[in-house]
Amino acid sequence: MLVVVSYYAARPADLLRRLLTQLDARDPSAFDVAVVVNTTTGEPVALPPLRHEVPVLHRENTGMNIGAWDHGWRSFPGYDRYVFLQDECVIMRPDWPDAYAALIDDPAVGLVGERIHPGHPWEEAEARSWRVTHYRRQLEGWGVPPGDSNRHVQSLIWALRRDVLEAVDGFFIGRSGYDCIAAEIALSRQVIARGLEIRLARERRWFS
Repeated sequence: MLVVVSYYAARPADLLRRLLTQLDARDPSAFDVAVVVNTTTGEPVALPPLRHEVPVLHRENTGMNIGAWDHGWRSFPGYDRYVFLQDECVIMRPDWPDAYAALIDDPAVGLVGERIHPGHPWEEAEARSWRVTHYRRQLEGWGVPPGDSNRHVQSLIWALRRDVLEAVDGFFIGRSGYDCIAAEIALSRQVIARGLEIRLARERRWFS
């Protein structure tokens, strides 16, 4: 399993260092870690002293955390499972690797996360906000079937198998914040369109 951590270089790196220190206190056989930095300067990020090697990739600041995650799995395509985290995540339960592996390995499941937006039927959601109309049009432009609602796993944390990532060809890269929310929705709708479930990790979270 590979854990891909996204980080935006314009922010202080304190939260990234905290998360990496937590991840470093692991059984080295449980998972590997990679950091993808969205940056406008390409300056290196100073990491805390770690027991385990962590590769750090730098890329243009596009697509926010989803863009960084997409870059991460494409750069390291040889893993069967991927967990995608933002740098501000905090590990709350040390048993999360086994728990997430079991969830990801369920053949009925395509996408796991810690937060699921309950969504609404598209017409109802569009009546609530013009932004939802933008999301739906963006999905249609990407060729993603919108399905019956905008229910989706939010992109604080995503976990997927490699076969699912390959089937959907990774993540869409938004050009704006609104596009990035559309990309969240698009992934869930692609997973559901393939007959797979989107699933909440559990009521008691492993991350915050």
